[in-house]
Amino acid sequence: MLLGSDALCIELLIEEGVFVRRLLRHSELYKEETANLALLVLPLLAIIEHDAIIYINRKWGLALDPEDQKITDIRHHRKFLDGKISYEEVQKRACETLKDSARYFNGSRIWRFLGRSKPDVGLAYYHGVPVGSTFSILNNVCGAFSLPKTARDDGGATALGVEMGKAASPLVAFADKYRPEEPGRVVPLFDISANNHYFEVIFEQFASEMASDRGVYCFLADLMMTINLINSLYYGEMLGDLLFIKLITINMYHIFRAISGLECEVRTSSDCETYSDNFKRFLSGLIDRSDKRKLARIRPLRNAFMHYDFEKILGDYESENVRLEVVLDRAVNACLGIDLDGYINWICSLAAESSRRIADLLKFPTYNPLKNAL
Repeated sequence: MLLGSDALCIELLIEEGVFVRRLLRHSELYKEETANLALLVLPLLAIIEHDAIIYINRKWGLALDPEDQKITDIRHHRKFLDGKISYEEVQKRACETLKDSARYFNGSRIWRFLGRSKPDVGLAYYHGVPVGSTFSILNNVCGAFSLPKTARDDGGATALGVEMGKAASPLVAFADKYRPEEPGRVVPLFDISANNHYFEVIFEQFASEMASDRGVYCFLADLMMTINLINSLYYGEMLGDLLFIKLITINMYHIFRAISGLECEVRTSSDCETYSDNFKRFLSGLIDRSDKRKLARIRPLRNAFMHYDFEKILGDYESENVRLEVVLDRAVNACLGIDLDGYINWICSLAAESSRRIADLLKFPTYNPLKNAL
């Protein structure tokens, strides 16, 4: 007898293995283009790997080694503000990352002495949609090392990549056994382009109209680009359906918590000049009240996806001869009282609208194809 809770978890393991396998095939077919993609997806892999290994060990009585602590740190950082990470910590880390990004772009002291500064941040786009930046990559990935030394790689990045591969290998083996590659299927190029900018220039209008806090700009930009990255990976045929639903569910719940935490910080800030009244209104309206209430109710679903534990939602529901869509529909209905199609339409629309509102708030630069830096 296969319980519905286990059926969903096993399908997730398979789709996660397929995702990693597609990344590997991408690196074989498009070697030069894969480095940027790998940096962007590392935080998502960190979310997947930590709990997948725990579930595999628990379910089948294995003793696979846990992931490296640096991967755990990256995973924890993707929770944004969760009560354990203070905004002061986020703000300090963002500002250090901006300094690091400037050092990475501007190189030697001689160049800086001559006053010939280069652009100090790079913004990555997929089909014109912003999906990452140098400051978000340094913050999310290289923050696992000790800032502000990340601009000078001492081998730590390579070691982190090796550890990521080790933790992902059981997932690939799982996918190879239960969902072998389709003969002749070619992984499409995930075509990333980029524009370079001066951070102070793109920050200037936001600072004059909304807030003079550089940390809050980076923080909100990271939320927006994470939404866009997950959507782009799905449209780019890197993610399966269930894995996409998992990642968008986890991410939107974390963003809901992050914006709520940021609202509290802004509202109680002792520096009245840092955040304008206009910014406070925009921030409180980024997510509508009705959507906030629904996001609060998806916590059990987020926990089930995150920890591979749908039993608290589904109980002993059997899934023998039942399609997975029906099982997931039952889980969604238990949390929100709506069917699976309704949930997908709502969460995807909310994600897209949240991304658009943040981009408008930040006056985020649109992609200029005439200045592609890659």
